Amino acid sequence: MKKLTKKLLAAALCVITAASLAACGGGSGSGSKEEKLQSYTFEDLTVQLPKGETEEQDGFQAFYTNGDKFMMSGIREDAELFASLGYDINDVTLEDYAGFVQQGNGLTDAFQKDEYGNLYVTYNRTIDGNDFFYYSTVKQGTNCFWVVSFACLSKNEATYLPKFMNYASQITVD
Repeated sequence: MKKLTKKLLAAALCVITAASLAACGGGSGSGSKEEKLQSYTFEDLTVQLPKGETEEQDGFQAFYTNGDKFMMSGIREDAELFASLGYDINDVTLEDYAGFVQQGNGLTDAFQKDEYGNLYVTYNRTIDGNDFFYYSTVKQGTNCFWVVSFACLSKNEATYLPKFMNYASQITVD
C-alpha cells in the first residue's frame, strides 16, 4: 500500500504541476510536539522538512517524499522560459506568477496569503480513486520562480495543512 500511495501521489503531482510548465509555466499547531527538520537543497531552492527521501522525477527539479505520509515537488521556471514567452522576468511579480500558475492549472481559487505570508492555493484531486489534498505556493529567486506543491491524502488535510504552511514559510531561493 505504501508504494501504491507513493506512486499515486507522484502521478497526481505530475498531472497538476505539469500544466504550469506549459502555461509559463516546525511545529504543526498548538499542543503538538515540535518536529525536527533538516535542509534539502534542489538547485537554488532550500526547504526545511522532516527526514525523508529525495529522488529524481521527470518534470520536477525538486522531489521529496516522507514515506507514504506526504510529498513535495517543485518546478523551477527561469528567465529563458519567460523570454521565450515574450516576458522579461524582471517585470513579473510574484503575484503575476501566481496568476500564471492559477490560469495554467485551471484552478478556480486564486492564490492568497496564509498566516505566515506565503502566497498559496489549496485544492483537491482524485487520482485512481484516491483523494488528495494539495497546498501549492510560489517563490521568487534572483532570476527564477518556483512553484512548490505539498500533497497528502485528503483525509489527512487537517494534520498536514498547518505543517505545509510552516514548511513553505521556511523555503529560501537564492
